[in-house]
Amino acid sequence: MTVPPNPARRQDDSTSAEILPAPLASSPPDFIEVEKNIIALGFFTPSSSRILTDKKKTISTVRYINGEKLETLAAILPSAYYGLPVTADQDKYFALQKIIQNYRRKIGTIPDPVGFTSAELLRILGVKKNGKNYDDVAEWMKRMTATTISATVYLAGRKAWVEDTFHVFDRAVVKGMELADGKLADMNYIWLASWQRENIAANYQLPIDFDTYCRLRNHIAKALVPLLQIWLYTSIRSGRFEKSYPDLCQLLNIRQYEHLSKIKEVLGPSLDELVNAGYLSAWSVEPRTIASDFKICVTHGPKFFRDRELRAAIDRPEVAAPLIAELSRRGVSEAIARQLLASVPDDQPVQDQIEWGDHLIQTSRAGKFRNPAGFYVYLLQNAVMPPKEFETSRRRAARLESQASSSGTSLRRLELENEYAEYRQRSVDQARAQAYPGDQLRQKIAELKTEICAQTPEADGWLPVRLEELAMQRLNAEIAKALALLGLEEFAEAQKIQPGLFEGPKM
Repeated sequence: MTVPPNPARRQDDSTSAEILPAPLASSPPDFIEVEKNIIALGFFTPSSSRILTDKKKTISTVRYINGEKLETLAAILPSAYYGLPVTADQDKYFALQKIIQNYRRKIGTIPDPVGFTSAELLRILGVKKNGKNYDDVAEWMKRMTATTISATVYLAGRKAWVEDTFHVFDRAVVKGMELADGKLADMNYIWLASWQRENIAANYQLPIDFDTYCRLRNHIAKALVPLLQIWLYTSIRSGRFEKSYPDLCQLLNIRQYEHLSKIKEVLGPSLDELVNAGYLSAWSVEPRTIASDFKICVTHGPKFFRDRELRAAIDRPEVAAPLIAELSRRGVSEAIARQLLASVPDDQPVQDQIEWGDHLIQTSRAGKFRNPAGFYVYLLQNAVMPPKEFETSRRRAARLESQASSSGTSLRRLELENEYAEYRQRSVDQARAQAYPGDQLRQKIAELKTEICAQTPEADGWLPVRLEELAMQRLNAEIAKALALLGLEEFAEAQKIQPGLFEGPKM
């Protein structure tokens, strides 16, 4: 076996170490990337002690594949000796991801096996290097290897869902144990399962601010941090996420209580800690209307948007920078532009909205827009989209390219976008007709016109038809947020079109 170099190994691994001080809150986030399936399946259970009594942890999951709702059961099967993976195991797994990240940055790939020292792992976690903690690392490696998962997972490299029984680590060798070639291991070695290596290589991962995570003290708060990366993103349009309390208890493998006071007593300290860390701005426990139990309701915190802004600057500078420049040229400050772009979904066509704002301002009477910068902010914040008959520069370029192309790929993409726009408009029109029949629609439009005039003072001077048009777009945006509409790729799959054929830069 060829042992790969360890890019993060230090020369002072054998020296004693004190508990390292937590990084300053003002320091830039140290993001690590964590494989998504591990988080979505609830692999780690929040607990301060070993769980040896549970024979199986079962989680019911709901996924949408090709537009169809599928309910599946995932099972985490612990070994009788080591028990279920808990919070301390999640800590070490996250630290391992940092080591893997260091490897990828240095040598461009994930070595097989991944080599590291226990001292290195403990240093990353900021804990003392002593005999007990070294033993804990060895036991963690064995627990992760022994735990079995029976579930349906997504393989990003193949773009396919696969149902199987598998492990997170295929094999683990602790320092001093014998390797396959008969030599003694000079450090710890882990062989990642092939499915996990595939997903890491395909960047099917979630970003976690590791420093902030390490400062958390409540086990439930730590378990929720990676889950919030999924939940808050999917609810970014509404700014609020709701989770059934029974489902949450099942996912976290914690006891379910009947009384509201006890639920708040158990969850409150962790949710408060997440508010203090900035992940959430508020939380509540509310009765569910369709059942006799409760739901946990949270609203997005400033850290969620701040982290998105930083990640966009790191991962997609070619997208974020031009949009910030476009907004800045229209009078929006760079700070506001960054915050604004961090608060909208990645698939929101910001450039299209900017051009629609240009059109509305240019075709209005001179002097009626006293605060044009505020108007662009309004359009983006409220997800006001241009009507389908308005041809943006992006759509115009696609149309001209399709006319000049002989392959038909660009033409098919343009046709797909038109079909998708019609699908969204059709869905919104149907929902609007059901929600606001007859006079109720006129009353709702009148209310929205009043709101728009209050938020945008220059609206008082607009032509009535322009104000009516913008109010209808505002209503359509509100309805679209509440609908479970397919994304463009999901729509393409539902139409039995190869999604990769239409991949391109997202605006």
